Amino acid sequence: MKYDRLTRYLKVEIEGAEYKLRLTLGMFEELEDTLPAGRTIISMMTNQETPSIKMLKKAFCLAMQRDERKAAEAHFNTYCAENGIQGAVALFYALVAASQLLGVKTSNEMLTSMGLLVKDEEAEIVEDKVKNG
Repeated sequence: MKYDRLTRYLKVEIEGAEYKLRLTLGMFEELEDTLPAGRTIISMMTNQETPSIKMLKKAFCLAMQRDERKAAEAHFNTYCAENGIQGAVALFYALVAASQLLGVKTSNEMLTSMGLLVKDEEAEIVEDKVKNG
């Protein structure tokens, strides 16, 4: 898993192919539909609760930003098979951090604690192209 600070995308590899994932504020609103009445995403994040499998799958599918839900669900299933459910939970929290829903400082701390360097991956590609002509 890689993080690009400029685009706020997480890049994950599934079966050798790289996919960009990102959650927006509107997508978090949709995720709240998976929580019991009266619960919120913010309280869940603050209390560092483990999300349900239903929420993990929905977050993954939303983050893929694909029109075909069945294809996104198949990618989620493959991701879980390759990385385990704990990998899916880690990805979920990395998506939360990348969205900066909890603020820039907390997001950077979360990403760093997950071992994801907070860097501008796209900017490095441009710099390499300039250096190598």
